[in-house]
Amino acid sequence: VPLSADLAGPPDYVVSVMDSFNELLHKLRDVHDRELEGWQLRVQELSNKKGCDIKRMEELFNRNQHMKEQQRILTENIKTLEN
Repeated sequence: VPLSADLAGPPDYVVSVMDSFNELLHKLRDVHDRELEGWQLRVQELSNKKGCDIKRMEELFNRNQHMKEQQRILTENIKTLEN
């Protein structure tokens, strides 16, 4: 192989393969980015829902505690009235 052939660059088939590879890599990155964005949105939706669920549980817990206190007071009042 003459020295001048080495300086001419890679053969056409190598350039074609590299172009195809780069095109596929670009498409893969696009698909990956879209999928990642979709999953990030889903995680955000679930996080928001979880926040709402936690808030609702806190409200129900507080209401339950209040009702337990009312029940305790009513029980004491009944005992007092029975005596």
